[in-house]
Amino acid sequence: MYLFIFLNILCSCHEGFILNGSKCQDKDECQGPISLCPEHSFCNNTAGSFICECYPGYTSFLLGCEDIDECSYNTSCRLDQVCTNVPGTYTCICPLGYHEEGRMCVDTNECEDLPYVDECVAFTNPCQPVAQCHNTPGSFVCVCVHGFVSIGPYCVDLDECQQANGQCHSAATCSNHVGGFKCTCSQGWNATKDNGHGKRGCVDFDECVSPVTCPGPSWILKITWDHVMPVSYQKINQSEVTSVIVWQNTPNHENNA
Repeated sequence: MYLFIFLNILCSCHEGFILNGSKCQDKDECQGPISLCPEHSFCNNTAGSFICECYPGYTSFLLGCEDIDECSYNTSCRLDQVCTNVPGTYTCICPLGYHEEGRMCVDTNECEDLPYVDECVAFTNPCQPVAQCHNTPGSFVCVCVHGFVSIGPYCVDLDECQQANGQCHSAATCSNHVGGFKCTCSQGWNATKDNGHGKRGCVDFDECVSPVTCPGPSWILKITWDHVMPVSYQKINQSEVTSVIVWQNTPNHENNA
């Protein structure tokens, strides 16, 4: 008589494997509902285990992944570009005031409405109407036109009359207006070609030679002097006078005036 004894043998798989029938097969840890890897990394299954690999642009740091600053390397961008580091990558752009043209950064003339400028994001008229735009390398400046002065970002009227009467003639009146001023010669003075500006802006108007001063028939009073007192008076028709003689500090002479 034979006695058969059947022994129950329990087999277990190594960690990272699961029993499938009578065989152990790899367990894919990356398929679980909960991510086993830290932020900025992905799970890569291996036989009996898994590894966490950082995304491109990140590097392993302690138990996680940190961003790589590609801009710290001089070879990331061209020498004429500006490197800007962003999470996981970087960008190479031309500096402000320049644009890409033929794989080079060239100056952008902000004072012109260039066809390659995106009007939605760029200036089409960067300066005020009373300012002139001057392009500079990588930027531009707004210069107020004559008659205006810059106060912060604005151009305001310059009152030239507040500064030495606007450099008008001493016999002229300065009148300020927006963007300029005017010199007007006073009564008894005539404006020259300088229109009241400067020392030669006005000349005296000689009323004695103007027919407008004494219109129509007029007379000249002839005074005869005796030492210091006038002794006789005589009216003479102006048409009969051929010359006028003015005597100074000699009252004993006849003064035809």
